[in-house]
Amino acid sequence: MKQLLVFFLFLHLIPVFSLELKLDSESDFRLSDCRHEKFDNLSRLYLSQTGNNHYEQIALKSYYHDDDGNFSLDRAYLECYRGDSTYVAGKQRIFWGIPLVFNFADIFTLPDLTDPKKERDGVKALKFRQSLGQTSRLELVTTDRDHCHNDQAGRYTFTRGRFEYMLNLLSHHLDLSPIMPDLHLSSRDLVLEFKGEVKVGIWGELALKHVDLNQPLNLAFAPHRQLISVLGMDYTFDVHGRSLYLMAEGYRNNDTGDKACYLNPRFQITQTVSASAHVYKDLLNRGSYRGGGIEYVLNDFYTLGLEYRCSRKLTSQVLLTTAMNDGDEIVFSVKASF
Repeated sequence: MKQLLVFFLFLHLIPVFSLELKLDSESDFRLSDCRHEKFDNLSRLYLSQTGNNHYEQIALKSYYHDDDGNFSLDRAYLECYRGDSTYVAGKQRIFWGIPLVFNFADIFTLPDLTDPKKERDGVKALKFRQSLGQTSRLELVTTDRDHCHNDQAGRYTFTRGRFEYMLNLLSHHLDLSPIMPDLHLSSRDLVLEFKGEVKVGIWGELALKHVDLNQPLNLAFAPHRQLISVLGMDYTFDVHGRSLYLMAEGYRNNDTGDKACYLNPRFQITQTVSASAHVYKDLLNRGSYRGGGIEYVLNDFYTLGLEYRCSRKLTSQVLLTTAMNDGDEIVFSVKASF
């Protein structure tokens, strides 16, 4: 709380005319299984300021779900530049890795199958970025996730021809029980990534994970390694003057046998109307998620959407995210940005 008050005081001392404000809001009216009506609203207010060698941002988040709501500080960080170096401290958005859904280089936030491109929540972290010329850079991150465990990550990026390559070294934890904070999985990962274009966009990951169980009890658990591969492709077609975008991403765990795929087609019907779909399929456990709808850009500030969502037997085994309940939903959404 003290840090937050200091940050607000710092912003207050900045001349008012130098501040930039932005408001994003999304409201969803959901009809589940044609019986249960639900209402969600997620809003973020951004306040940012840019100086000669620094940048500050605060983001306040308000979330309302049915009759329950909360208000939180989503971001509050200071970014400083010195030569080819960048230093960032505070609660910030960190999104590493190239794949959209099966992203094992991103240990900071988890994907949302209903909208993998949606804005991610901020995390408390220290970040350092060093430019090593025009074609390479080094990045280091440490996060304060739960006051008990710190996650660390390092990434080296370089470009060769039309391709960009990334080498990630990661050390992170996964809690298994909210009532036993000492019981958690720890993982040390080596993740290789690439992306580029060869007539189609192509990207991939190869992750080697060493997983162990940190525990106060003498439970039987043998440390093991996992080799995971991810491959994705996308391409935009011209269909009678309109664009049809197709994206596909696949995942395979060579040790457990898990396999899954994700498809995302999007068709631009007019300049203001588009139709899209999200299809996720767990090929081993036969779980699936399907969503599709239409989006209408009303003007520069408002976007309307109508979407159908269906999930079946969707577990957290592949994505390490909260399992989704089986069911069908019809969602009407209103997005606003000022």
